[in-house]
Amino acid sequence: MILYASELREGMARHFGGPIAHDEELGIRYGIAPDGAVTGTVHPLPAIEDGNNYVAQGALATVMDTISGIASMACMDFARTCVTLNLRIDYLRPMPAGRGFIAYATPVGAVDPRRARSMVAKSEVGTPTGDGPFAVSVGRFFMLAHASPPKPPGDLPPPRRPSRAPSYAELMGMAAAEGQHLVLPFRAGLIGNGTLPSLHGGVIVSLLQDCAFRYVCRAVERPLEIASVHVSFLKLGRPEDLIAVPRLVQLGRSTATLNIVAHQGGTSGGPIAEATVTFVSAQSADG
Repeated sequence: MILYASELREGMARHFGGPIAHDEELGIRYGIAPDGAVTGTVHPLPAIEDGNNYVAQGALATVMDTISGIASMACMDFARTCVTLNLRIDYLRPMPAGRGFIAYATPVGAVDPRRARSMVAKSEVGTPTGDGPFAVSVGRFFMLAHASPPKPPGDLPPPRRPSRAPSYAELMGMAAAEGQHLVLPFRAGLIGNGTLPSLHGGVIVSLLQDCAFRYVCRAVERPLEIASVHVSFLKLGRPEDLIAVPRLVQLGRSTATLNIVAHQGGTSGGPIAEATVTFVSAQSADG
């Protein structure tokens, strides 16, 4: 198990040979908490905000996914890589913008980490001053052999500047398409694991959530907000465009449930991820 920040940086240098592209856009900085949890710190930045003075839920999902995966690999001293199999996120309350945030992730339930085929990791998000949690997650990560031999020990290159996009929506560039579909055009900044290569799991979650949110906003007049999202990743996200397709499961007075499927190669292509997104009224969520 990784115990020091220097070991974490060295392991990531061996494993990735460079920065995680989408993490760099959000300005995520990794570390180790005193209790051994892997941390991801994000400083105040317009590119993580939703335009309503809150941190975008897509940014929170990305950080929780990335540090949970890193925590799983660190538990094995980066002997293997991993991909996200499933991820459940519960949003407990909106997170105000302007303060930045920090996420903590720890692996759970692994008897022999070096022999495990998959790992479960949990995470939570709060402010640097200790307010929180604002969101919690549990995910399962499938361990894979390295596609290429790990690089010699070394340091990660100096971090790049985070995105200067004026909002998270501008950074992601999602576009409405026919039939309430939502498209995410590919660009290099959306890559998560460059050794595979594959899209960042948080990018896929963000698209699925946003597709569900846009559908609900058109379907109802009262304000609803995402309470939870449960995503199953069916295939690796290739470095190409994504399209999300919504289906209403249930619409009540104060709740709604949608099923969202992400495809590549158009809607005729096979699904790569599927999510169940649950909404509650803003009044109910606030108590």
